[in-house]
Amino acid sequence: MTTILSVKNLTKQYGAFTAVAGVAFSLAAGRTLAILGPNGAGKSTTLKMIYATTPITNGTVQINSIDVQRQPRAAKQAIGVVMQDDLLDTTLTVMENMIAHGILFDIPLRQVKERAHSLLAFVGLTNYENADTTNLSGGMRRRLVLARALINKPRLIILDEPTTVWIFSRATFFGIS
Repeated sequence: MTTILSVKNLTKQYGAFTAVAGVAFSLAAGRTLAILGPNGAGKSTTLKMIYATTPITNGTVQINSIDVQRQPRAAKQAIGVVMQDDLLDTTLTVMENMIAHGILFDIPLRQVKERAHSLLAFVGLTNYENADTTNLSGGMRRRLVLARALINKPRLIILDEPTTVWIFSRATFFGIS
């Protein structure tokens, strides 16, 4: 099986404080990996180093054989990220958020609109394309963030605090969004 993610000796230090110490693992394409631990264990910091928003102190991360430190933009093209906070642009509509995110990946406008329509249908937000994101329920916002993370057809999907996505999706399923 092809390795989609390889992490070797990953370390993050903030001065004398070591937040992540020598973490190593790999993930084969088509498989799922969960990083578990108590609050403050370095889980989110590890994820931020993987998706190239926090500099790596030591070690290597490769996504689809792309070195995250040497080619962060290329590595980011291969991933979709659902962060703990939704980080939606509240000045844009649902569709505009999708389009803006797609443009970050250099997806042509026509293609990003097609993908956006399909993904919004997938997460049950078709009727909200023109809605302001501030008017969405918490569950709807989480589903929008998930759709947005899939706009670039990522090879690797990273969910920071995935139970939040599941809880909101489940709540919406039972009609309590």
